[in-house]
Parts: sequence; structure tokens; C-alpha cells
Amino acid sequence: MKKTARTIIIYGLAIVMLVLMGQRFFGSDVEYEETDLTVFETAVRSGVVSEVTLLERSHAVEGSLKDGEIAPVGITSRFRVLYPAEYGDELTRLLLDNGVEVTTDAEP
Repeated sequence: MKKTARTIIIYGLAIVMLVLMGQRFFGSDVEYEETDLTVFETAVRSGVVSEVTLLERSHAVEGSLKDGEIAPVGITSRFRVLYPAEYGDELTRLLLDNGVEVTTDAEP
């Protein structure tokens, strides 16, 4: 193999590795910590929940707390909560009544 071709291959592999490493460190994958439904309800009622996304198929809520707020024990700034399917309407009402910004995701 010619020296020029080998150099191009090496540089190409180096660029691919850098791109993959960049995605790993600067990617948009947000990690959520599992939270108990009761703790989540307490956080909503106390006004510390900023926004949530209701994941309709998996019956889960992913969201975040307001910046600078003191949260109840057991909930982190980024959380994920599972809820029973029959609780969806009541949960939505709780969130809206407490001023939480709600979006939905039907999930594919």
C-alpha cells in the first residue's frame, strides 16, 4: 500500500474516532433518575417541578425541577416516574393545576 493511501486511512480513522468521542461527551442524551410516584406528586404540589414530558406508551413522566428550588428528598433535578395507565388523566390534571409545563410524546 502506498504511503499516501495509508496516511489518508489513518487520518480518516482518527477523525471518525474523534467524532464518536465528541458524541459521547457532548451528546444530547439526558439521563433521568427513577423517582417514586408519591415523591413526584409531593414535588409537584410543592411547586418545584418545572416541566415534564408524558410518555404515553410507557406510562412514564420525564422532567426537571425548577432551578434553585429545594426539592423533597428522593427526587433529583432530572427525573423519570412510572405511573399506572388508569392514572394518566388524574396526573395530567395535577400537573396543570400546579402550573407545570406539560408536553406529550406518543412514542413510536
